[in-house]
Amino acid sequence: MHLREITIRELPSFLESELYKGSQVLPLTPERAASQMNNPRALPDDTILVVAYTDAGQLAGFAGMLPDTAYCDDGPFRFAWNSGWWVDKELGKGLALPLFYRSVQACKGNYMITYLTPHTRKIMELTRLFYFTDPVKAVRLQILSDMSGKVRRNVTALKAFTMNIAILDRIVNVFLRGRLQRWIKARKNEVPAIAYMEYPDRDSMDFMERHNQGELCRRGPGEFEWITSFPWLVSRLPYGSKKRYPFSWQSPYFSIFWAKILVGEDIAGIVMLSGREGLFKIPYAYAERGSEARIASGICRIMWEKKAKALYTARKEIIEYLERNAFPVLNRRYSMQELAVSKTISHRHPERFFLQDGDGDAVFT
Repeated sequence: MHLREITIRELPSFLESELYKGSQVLPLTPERAASQMNNPRALPDDTILVVAYTDAGQLAGFAGMLPDTAYCDDGPFRFAWNSGWWVDKELGKGLALPLFYRSVQACKGNYMITYLTPHTRKIMELTRLFYFTDPVKAVRLQILSDMSGKVRRNVTALKAFTMNIAILDRIVNVFLRGRLQRWIKARKNEVPAIAYMEYPDRDSMDFMERHNQGELCRRGPGEFEWITSFPWLVSRLPYGSKKRYPFSWQSPYFSIFWAKILVGEDIAGIVMLSGREGLFKIPYAYAERGSEARIASGICRIMWEKKAKALYTARKEIIEYLERNAFPVLNRRYSMQELAVSKTISHRHPERFFLQDGDGDAVFT
């Protein structure tokens, strides 16, 4: 077994190597590689991938990292997010922890992980290298029926019935859309005006820079340009591709857009939203103090106008508004979201700062 660290500088030659091209499983896709190479917060010698290959040149496992900068009381510091950690069930037996330890070492111990699964959290506890921030509540709201989409994505045996199930979805959604329309009309004096943008204008950028001081990562124009210019998902895989990537690579529909939420002519908030096959998220949102309810009601209007099937968020003020105002949904599923922080940066107390839903690599998927 061969373990190797790949830096930003080495990525182009690694992508052209027989090791990369000859394996049936990829440790990162060309799209993610392009994104890593254009990350404005990455340096050429940053390690972004630890790979393990068998003697036969097949991928046995990998751990990915996404370089970033955090802003705390004693100034900015560099660290890496975990971005993909996988081992092959057969070829990678016993590799999971060695790969992970190697990735932490490559980042000098400056490491954070968000969107922990229960399984990942258990492993993090065993390493004793991390502590966990207080969990925050997240919710996934199913706004419209999407049974056909779930069958298409997850239930191979029922795919032949997708067309029939889609017809049922449309019938159910006539009622659900009517209910949503009544909810919006009942709050016509409360729901603000929305101005959609492909990319923030100067006023919007200035607004976000004035309202990001309490954040951990504090995105700016360079980061937003990078996020929108180098997506990780493709609408279809290259023709004839038989390569497999263990995480998200293909999506028939994925988009990022911006919305300016207005009260009169004044900006009350700026939000970045992503939509993936009907599921919407709010990677970044900025609000004038006291305007949180207007931002939340504006997002409800956006969900109506974009015909969103579902919404996921961990933002407390939005969740509370949706609950308090009985936003009509088919169902809601709650979860807890935690941040794992390496103990080497515990003295910086990153948990005291606000984490946006899109921080880490979540904004790309």
